[in-house]
Amino acid sequence: MAMHNYMTDREHNQAALDIAARMVFDRASNILRDGNPVHDECKALQVLSYTAIFASYSNTTINTFYDLVNEENDKNDDQDGWRK
Repeated sequence: MAMHNYMTDREHNQAALDIAARMVFDRASNILRDGNPVHDECKALQVLSYTAIFASYSNTTINTFYDLVNEENDKNDDQDGWRK
């Protein structure tokens, strides 16, 4: 396990948000790979993004993960006839 040192609490909190988003993204990727929809994971990434904005943190990484998951989810929905 890697050990990270942060100079400020703000850097630590930003990293925590990014890591949480990465964990949701990894889970969504596994589900998408099996061809299943990931609507809950998309909502979780949206909540993380709103939380980051509300607390004045950057949501760039979170939005990148959201965009990737949402795009793949939409492709799966179109192919399988799922609709939100």
